[in-house]
Amino acid sequence: MYLFIQLIIMSVVYRYKDLLNQAKAVENSWGRDTDHLEAIEEELKDISQRVDRDGRILNPNVHYNEGENAFTDCTAAELEPAVEAYRDLYELLWCDTYDSCISVAKEGFKTTNVRCNCSETNINLKKNT
Repeated sequence: MYLFIQLIIMSVVYRYKDLLNQAKAVENSWGRDTDHLEAIEEELKDISQRVDRDGRILNPNVHYNEGENAFTDCTAAELEPAVEAYRDLYELLWCDTYDSCISVAKEGFKTTNVRCNCSETNINLKKNT
């Protein structure tokens, strides 16, 4: 089960990273600064590394796996880094203003931006042509 969840999470991280790379190219086409996108990218990199490193401890502690009993003796303090990593990923992808997840907006088949419902997060993906 852990591998399946990890695959989904890493797919989300990969897709968001790809969208951020597209957004940086778009911002450059408009002559705009990309520092804010690079900051998000660095945060995403840090979170994904922590999820990969610390997240492995969760599965044997929430599911009984007969061969992995040694891990099930973890304390809450030992689980905290994993919980924190997943929480940080959630917060990176969630807008608290109107309780919405960021999503990809499209016009037809073309991706136009990454945004939340209130547009507090609104990452442009339309190049200046």
